[in-house]
Amino acid sequence: MRRGAPCPAGEWVRVSSPPTLRQSDHARLPLSVALAILTLTALWGGNAVALSYSVHLLPPIGAAAARFAIGLVFFLICAALQKTPLALPRDMWLPMGLMGALFTVQIILLNLGSARDLASRQSLLINAHPLFVPLMAHVWLKDDRLSRRTILGVSVAFVGMLWMFREALQVRGYLLLVDALITASAVLLAGKAVYTRALVARYHPFQILVWQMVVAVPIFLGLSLATEADLFRPALWTPAVWGAVLYQGIVVAGVCFLWWTLLLKRYPPSRLTVGFFATPIFGALFGRLILKEPISSGLVVAIVLVGLGIAITQGFLAAERIKSA
Repeated sequence: MRRGAPCPAGEWVRVSSPPTLRQSDHARLPLSVALAILTLTALWGGNAVALSYSVHLLPPIGAAAARFAIGLVFFLICAALQKTPLALPRDMWLPMGLMGALFTVQIILLNLGSARDLASRQSLLINAHPLFVPLMAHVWLKDDRLSRRTILGVSVAFVGMLWMFREALQVRGYLLLVDALITASAVLLAGKAVYTRALVARYHPFQILVWQMVVAVPIFLGLSLATEADLFRPALWTPAVWGAVLYQGIVVAGVCFLWWTLLLKRYPPSRLTVGFFATPIFGALFGRLILKEPISSGLVVAIVLVGLGIAITQGFLAAERIKSA
């Protein structure tokens, strides 16, 4: 189909070809984008608390089914209001199947680990994913190359995360299986960010978000019914549990996922994800305020190092001019 040709019923035209290199891909992000990332980090930090609370009371995989069923309804309503076609052309079946499988495994690992951990520690481990994004993007995306500034900023921010991690080890001991589950989820989350960047250059964000959940939700529900109990027991669904699940489903799986996907359509993932090193900070703060989890002076050290790493990576501490290609 030639560009600009009418779209046959039930078929979606690829919205754009892969983007060319732009000055904004490497130079300091606009203030509006930086504020958007800061807002997302705070909301995802709150998600760590809501997730930790819900999976300690609900079956972990069943909690994922409830969360993303709500998110799926949110996107279907948004697509209907905007009259966005969601039917998949045949050449998109395999990419969406792979995205759905990646998404499913990543969330299952996260929920299983989160059911056995503090919100602050879970938030720390899952948000190690920006460490892996630049490496994956460098290999798989032509418009997202590693730079010395990115490596330096990520390294400094990671030292801040390790400081929190070291202190957590001293307080709670080393939970090898739990750490392995959530760390594996972080690696898959990084791969998902890179893969989303590749897909969103060609397809509408609603298609990607809806169909990954269409694949995942029945799997979550089937696994929960086969291996877990009490998902539908009314006594479990207190107002607080409903609030936690609705926050995860509407605010995070809905608004945040959409916002994040739209950012990935415009900016390379390695430029965006380093800001998410601040998410564990919000997770620890909200965990203390809402769940009364312990917090210490190590958090202050982490805040300084994470903030410094973000400043270096985003160019706030260095003048850099890159001509547009």
